[in-house]
Amino acid sequence: MGLLEVPPGHISVVQRGIRFSVEVSGPSRGYVCEVFNGHFVLPDLGPIGANGLAAPRDFEHPVAAYEKRECEYTVIQKFLGELWSAKQGHSPYDVVGWHGNYVPYRYDLAKYCVINSVSFDHLDPSIFTVITCQSAEPGVAVCDFAIFPPRWMVQEKTFRPPYYHRNVMSEFMGNIRGAYDAKPKGFLPGGASLHSVTMGHGPDANAFKKATTDVLVPVKLEDALAFMFESTYLFKLTPYALQENILDKEYYKCWEHIVPTFDPNSADGYGPNQPMPPLCVRLHETPCSTGNPPVGSIPDGVFAVGRDVKPGTYKSLGPASPGLSCGWYRRSSLGGTSSDNIIDVGSSSGPQYVRIAPTDAAFESVLCQPWVLVSP
Repeated sequence: MGLLEVPPGHISVVQRGIRFSVEVSGPSRGYVCEVFNGHFVLPDLGPIGANGLAAPRDFEHPVAAYEKRECEYTVIQKFLGELWSAKQGHSPYDVVGWHGNYVPYRYDLAKYCVINSVSFDHLDPSIFTVITCQSAEPGVAVCDFAIFPPRWMVQEKTFRPPYYHRNVMSEFMGNIRGAYDAKPKGFLPGGASLHSVTMGHGPDANAFKKATTDVLVPVKLEDALAFMFESTYLFKLTPYALQENILDKEYYKCWEHIVPTFDPNSADGYGPNQPMPPLCVRLHETPCSTGNPPVGSIPDGVFAVGRDVKPGTYKSLGPASPGLSCGWYRRSSLGGTSSDNIIDVGSSSGPQYVRIAPTDAAFESVLCQPWVLVSP
């Protein structure tokens, strides 16, 4: 058939039954998805109309070529779940004059036309589908391939990152480059995450705080590219994927410091354009503190250093309730609780010490027993 160059930021689809080989010019990494039922096609555009998402004209087929070489080749064939090999004395790419339309192809993800909300709400990730392998059951797919490319975020009165949810599909995500908005620091390029059917997930604690305290002006997410394989089937992990050195066993801790911010006394609860109120979590019968803390101790909340709390070394006996983690933040400003103003942060399921400096602007305690001053 021919040669197909696939640079970074492109995808390639090789149809079932086609013989192929992959050559790289140096150390390389990537992601592979194999489907065993159906073929990838463009999604139905529905009310979008004729234009949008991935355009048929942007999918490219190989340049015709053939290879005349007489040397030993090993051809590997997958059959009934097993790999079989055979040797031959000539190139398998020596066919000339082939005709047909069952060919591999490539697509430049930079040509994807993003559809997004221009008013409010975070749209379902299916709006970012590039290609889909459909199943016999309407509404679920063998595999949807969706991407999260550079795009503008302009929604008002909206939690802009992906919302917290559970899914009837398995979600395998990978990050190709840049920072993913739902986990800007914990999901690095080359990494992957898997959330199986009905497993709850969503943005981490820092992404949540930033999204609920930032002023919602138009923002462009630049130089970022993540993707998702979404399937109605369960994914079984291989022994390689379960190796100790590549697993993040503390992944679940990214959600530990998310605390309620809904205010039932507010006309509209707690909106994203309102300043974050002092955090107050009622975990037992003792009322939460909503004013200045008692002298020499600090309950849960956000407090100004010098005005509400004195600088010094404090100790907490640990989480406010069993099974939780006690978290704290030293902050460089009082006007918000985003990740941008963190000087230092800590979390533990046991007793902790923290040194609050006179130059700190604020101290925040989350799900902790009171912090007691042990030395100035």
